[in-house]
Amino acid sequence: MKMTINTNRIKAFAKKVGADVVGVANIERFKDAPPDKNPLSLLPEARSVVVIGRRVLRGLHRPIEEGTGWHAYNMFGYGGLSVRYVNKTVYELACYIEDLGYQAVPHSAHTIWNIRARAKKAGYARPEVCVTLIYAAYAAGLGEVGWSKVFLNPEYGPMLRFGLVITDAPFKPDPLFEGKLCDRCKQCVKNCPAGAIHPDKEVRVKIGEGEVIHNDLHIEKCLWYHWGLSSKVSPFLPDGIGGEYPEGMTMDEICAVREEIVKKVPMYARLKADTRTQAICGSKGCGLACVRHLEKLGKISKVMKNNTEGPFPRATVTYKKVFLQEEPIPKGFIEECQKEGLGKLSKHCEGVG
Repeated sequence: MKMTINTNRIKAFAKKVGADVVGVANIERFKDAPPDKNPLSLLPEARSVVVIGRRVLRGLHRPIEEGTGWHAYNMFGYGGLSVRYVNKTVYELACYIEDLGYQAVPHSAHTIWNIRARAKKAGYARPEVCVTLIYAAYAAGLGEVGWSKVFLNPEYGPMLRFGLVITDAPFKPDPLFEGKLCDRCKQCVKNCPAGAIHPDKEVRVKIGEGEVIHNDLHIEKCLWYHWGLSSKVSPFLPDGIGGEYPEGMTMDEICAVREEIVKKVPMYARLKADTRTQAICGSKGCGLACVRHLEKLGKISKVMKNNTEGPFPRATVTYKKVFLQEEPIPKGFIEECQKEGLGKLSKHCEGVG
């Protein structure tokens, strides 16, 4: 016999196993989703979708800004966060729901895609169904989708990674978010190193009784730079490998280029082995520029006491030596570092990120 379900009880358990935010959508809010993105394609008896988010730490961007470290962001802020920590949370939540007598399908941010498989029967959805997490988060009342097509939450802004559990449990849904976080400042457009965020062209998606509006993202161009296939964003590429995005290149072609480059770049191979992907651009526009803007406007509740734009003491980093915040730098030392160069690391001789 199925037990009586309590939505607040489920949310409390999700927080206990690592969720920073959690919301619930009823299945009716997905009625307009296409079959290859619809939760009902994975569990036809579904009644609810529970969406959880885990935070991307603000400090993870700093090593990339300094040009000195990429592994922390990849492990704890991007692929590694989704594969390890988000997946752990949705798995434990799904186990909890099934212990209550309801079916539960945990769904990952890193579902296999682009496999070109055939449908089981004529007219069926193909076996590569992947629920769009940002739309699910909106349906669960966790915030809104910003112009960049990155999800914005009133606590964490764009600094969340999501997972979800599809279940036949009849949870009470949360109301859709009625606030306004994105003010169309276009800082994401200005700071995206790929130039992939369209400044004006929009996409509208109806979700339940609400509507999501975001830019018409150039996904191929986004991934070209996100995966570090250009030295514009990556310090790891040897001469003669990669380059600027070739207009018109398809996703399949980009994936093939990526696989070849990963074989030739040890750092990429390591990141992909550890985190399933390599996030090299550091989300400078859609993540960092956005969260700083929201923080300045007081639109999010999780704010930093210090930031990189203030007059706060900081170390001076050079390729020869790191000077503490109050440590005097010998006369002529910086000039000598700059004279010797060392290419992409030379900016650290100036002590700026």
